[in-house]
Amino acid sequence: GSFMGLGAIHIDGYGEHIYVSDFGPNRLIQFQDRVGTDRASMLGAEAATSDPDQILLYGWAVLIDDFDRNGLEDILVTNGHPKAAVESEEYAVQQDLLLLQTRGGHFVAQGTEAGLSAPNTEDSRDPEHAYSSRGGVRFDIDHDGWMDILTTGLTGAAKLHTEQQTPDNGPARCTLAPINTVVPSMGHSIG
Repeated sequence: GSFMGLGAIHIDGYGEHIYVSDFGPNRLIQFQDRVGTDRASMLGAEAATSDPDQILLYGWAVLIDDFDRNGLEDILVTNGHPKAAVESEEYAVQQDLLLLQTRGGHFVAQGTEAGLSAPNTEDSRDPEHAYSSRGGVRFDIDHDGWMDILTTGLTGAAKLHTEQQTPDNGPARCTLAPINTVVPSMGHSIG
C-alpha cells in the first residue's frame, strides 16, 4: 500500500493500535510479539469506499482526538484523489471522514453531518475539480480554548474547521496558551 498517514489510538476493549491511511482500505493494527493484527474491517474503521459509489478513497492525514468527548479516541481522515486531471465527480466523493469510536471499539463514519465541509470548487479555486484534501493538523489557532482543524489540499485554499461551543459540550479543551517570556520587540536589517 501507500501508507500515507499514521496515528496512535487506544481502542476500547482492544488496547493500543496504529491507524494507517491508504488508498482503499485503511488499517487499524495492533502489534503483539512483533505480529500485527489488522482490526479495521472488524471494527468499521476501513473507510475504504464512498458508498454507494464504490469509488476507492485516498486516505491522507490521520488526526486522533476525542472529537465527540465521549471518553474514547476518534479518527479524522482527510481524503482526496491524487490526480489533478480527473472528472469532478470522482473528486466530489473524496469526503473527509470522522470515524467516531463507540463503546466496544466500533466506529461510525460521518462527513458533512459531523460538520466537515464537502469537497467543492470554491475551496479548490478550480471550476473543473473539487477540493482534494491532503494534510491536516489540529490546534487552537485563535487561543479561544476550542479546537481548530486545518486541512490543506492538492490545490486551492486551506480549510479551517472550528469547534463550536454548545451548552452540553463541556469546558474548553485547549488550556495551553502562549505567553511572552521576553520583552516583545521588533527589528530590521540593512542589506
